[in-house]
Amino acid sequence: MGDESGQSFELRQSAIKCMRAILQAWMQQTVRLEQFKTAQTLETSLSTRLDYATGQPLEGTDYNHLQMDCVGLFVLQLAQMILSGLHVIHTKTEAAFVQNLVFYLERAYRIPDYGMWERGSKQNRNVTELHASSIGMAKAAIESLSGFNLFGVEGDHSTVIFTDADAHSRNSMILDTLLPRESASKIHKITMKRVDVLKGNYGYKRFTRDGYATVLETSNIYTQGELSKFRGIENEWPMFFAYQIIACHFAKDYEKAQMFEELLEPLLVTPVSEKYPWLPKYYFVPEDSLDEERCGLLQIHDLDPLGRHCPANSRPLSLVSRYSTISSRPATMLVQIVLIAESTRLQQILATYGIRTQTPVEMEPLKLWPPHLIVRACSFMGLSNRLHLTGRPPRPLGAIGSSKFYRYVNSTTFNHVYQV
Repeated sequence: MGDESGQSFELRQSAIKCMRAILQAWMQQTVRLEQFKTAQTLETSLSTRLDYATGQPLEGTDYNHLQMDCVGLFVLQLAQMILSGLHVIHTKTEAAFVQNLVFYLERAYRIPDYGMWERGSKQNRNVTELHASSIGMAKAAIESLSGFNLFGVEGDHSTVIFTDADAHSRNSMILDTLLPRESASKIHKITMKRVDVLKGNYGYKRFTRDGYATVLETSNIYTQGELSKFRGIENEWPMFFAYQIIACHFAKDYEKAQMFEELLEPLLVTPVSEKYPWLPKYYFVPEDSLDEERCGLLQIHDLDPLGRHCPANSRPLSLVSRYSTISSRPATMLVQIVLIAESTRLQQILATYGIRTQTPVEMEPLKLWPPHLIVRACSFMGLSNRLHLTGRPPRPLGAIGSSKFYRYVNSTTFNHVYQV
């Protein structure tokens, strides 16, 4: 892409326009978003299929909108774009809405959904289940927006996103339990041997016996034993060739990337009304720039500003997300316990047994808050009267959240501990 004709600027603005269109469409569904905090059902989930012209949910369809991975992907890409310097969020009302999207994702570890294949279980009987792809996308989104300022370096504390460290920990544990499976019904391990089985001349099959949009599919819901008739006639999706190209470039396996490019090229379609083919691998690169492109003109961090391709303990720190409460697990685990005595007399009694403690007076300017006060204070995060959003639901903080320091806007620090 060159800057001479303004193509780079147009591309950036088109990406912003697309993200803001999705944002504005979902902001019209604040009633659903608010209801989802207490009842995680298909009827209260955000609509993931929208009308291109109006942004309204498509009515009259039996589409399964409960897809946590879709919302997680939007939030993750939002962080990537803001970190790259694009201004996607314009007002604090929009920032409050994004904060509520984080609350939407925090309990993905316990919300069975229809998954990235939009069909729930493999048997396609309108049964939801936990999906590793949905939990993984929610986990990545929570990590990316932890302590992240939606206004970039120009924002203040009111546009910094809060994430629950315990929710992130639970998503991580459930994800580790599911992997390498996608879900309970999709039990095949994700190995290179399995990938080769799914590979075809026109792309990859989503999974074996996938009847989606095949000529033998007669209804959206299958009956028992109906999956067997789809064996060997599954649709093949060329977009996975494009995904493989990107993955190979990340791994610096350029020969394999070239192989997938050759497989993808004859599959591109050029409509009469379009100048460029649909489903491109790259934007057009002139022939005289091909060698330069393959030699690393496009770096990995250009595609992934958040550095999620790096191991968790070596990801670069960003000024935008300097308030993040999620960090990689240290190599050596060290548990530290601080004992606080309610009064000086109790402190003296414990001292006779050789137990050293501190009193709240000795801890000043640090103050102690009971758990319910921290939960009440967090309820104002994401609060928006204009959108009729109540903010963070009254969920109790777990062991990780109760082991942290919390700083209030007036710079006074509070310490939240359990009472024993």
